[in-house]
Amino acid sequence: MLSQTFFDRNDADRLQSGYKKFRLISYLLLIIGIPVEVLIGYAASLKYPVMFWPMSLFGLALLLFGFYAVFFKRLKSIRQDLAEQTKIVGILQVISKSEKDKQLLIGFGSNELNQIVLARPASDKIDIGDNLSIEFSRYSKYIFKISRGNEIIKDT
Repeated sequence: MLSQTFFDRNDADRLQSGYKKFRLISYLLLIIGIPVEVLIGYAASLKYPVMFWPMSLFGLALLLFGFYAVFFKRLKSIRQDLAEQTKIVGILQVISKSEKDKQLLIGFGSNELNQIVLARPASDKIDIGDNLSIEFSRYSKYIFKISRGNEIIKDT
């Protein structure tokens, strides 16, 4: 029930705006994270002076690995979407609705989009078994629009 179509005028602008915000936040976290890791190494070296470099380098390695795994992969998928300018549109049936770690998860019976995270106001409008019209980008799974009939649930 899903098909592929090209972005309309606003989709590329919204995705580009989201890309810029996500990139800014990720680089700010990196800029803050590096000095914090050095401070952790310094705090460890106050009691055991030989621990400064091992603690600092281990912490930085973990930070950079996590940064790559989370942020660079996400940024790459958004850039892929912007390059291809295609989105997936169609109707998906809600098969599950749950809350995990204060995130409201909506599950679908689709290989292209397994689940999404929604804010409480949007999640409260959705019930299990609902058929939702949805538009999202292929690689980053950026949600452009979710609606049920004439009722728009999420429109970014």
